Amino acid sequence: MNVAQLDSADSERSKEKGRAGAVINAASRPWRQSDLQRNKTVAISIDCFISHDTILITRQWQQQHRDNRGVFLLRGAIRHSGKMGRKSNRAKEKKARRQEERAAMDAVCAKVDAANKLDDPLTAFPAFKKYDRNGLNLQIECKRVTTLNPLSVEWAFELTRANMQTLYEQSEWGWKEREKREEMNDERAWYLLARDGDSAPVAFSHFRFDVECGEEVLYCYEVQLESRVRRKGLGKFLIQILQLIANSTQMKKVMLTVFKHNHGAYQFFRDALQFEIDETSPSMSGCCGDDCSYEILSRRTKHGEASAGHTHGGGHCGGCCH
Repeated sequence: MNVAQLDSADSERSKEKGRAGAVINAASRPWRQSDLQRNKTVAISIDCFISHDTILITRQWQQQHRDNRGVFLLRGAIRHSGKMGRKSNRAKEKKARRQEERAAMDAVCAKVDAANKLDDPLTAFPAFKKYDRNGLNLQIECKRVTTLNPLSVEWAFELTRANMQTLYEQSEWGWKEREKREEMNDERAWYLLARDGDSAPVAFSHFRFDVECGEEVLYCYEVQLESRVRRKGLGKFLIQILQLIANSTQMKKVMLTVFKHNHGAYQFFRDALQFEIDETSPSMSGCCGDDCSYEILSRRTKHGEASAGHTHGGGHCGGCCH
């Protein structure tokens, strides 16, 4: 189509619609020499019919002098309405995926919230409220920190400091007493406590129901035993209880963090309890690798194994339901 044909076609459309304004229209007025300045780019808006679909085509033409007449070279591209339709469909699909991910995360958080509303997760497992073997006769209880005697929480903190301070100081974290105390008194904390015949605590596990990388999990923060009850199967028994609780509350896995230089604990979880290095661990994710002094370990529950492959990852790792 030459310039004259273009002018004629657009003139008819221009008259019908009364087009006018700032956008230079091919037939709105005769071209003036001032319009044909060298290297000036002009946008021309044209309405045309293609298969009965009205398409607004924006073209950019570069003006060049040739015998005092304007010669316009096409620089833009004609975008068919079908392409706009595809863009609209992609936007709808993207929105639908976001809604699906949001619904999946809402379901994850609902499970965590439901678990946190329990009065006693051990109610469903009365046989595990007692540990009577290897010379020990202990009572096991499970309570949220908000319902626990403050003296028991203080005992748990002192035992943790006695057992772990040196190991923390050998890591990049260091021992931060105030932060550890706040962590152990956080309202989201649950405690699994073992008491002797005099009701004195001798071992505990601090855990939480939480979300890690889009999955509902039971995260074990601490498992600490007094020296007089170690190597008698009690630590393994407490972890087994955590696995039962995690499965009954539909958590996907039990997770924990262990120092690499805490060789006894590392072997205990990896060998005796069959925990695996979690995909979020620095050595697996490539975050820090060998420079980190810890590993994140995990073991899937039966519920987690049944639903493996149907998880919905979140945009970040960490808790979202508190």
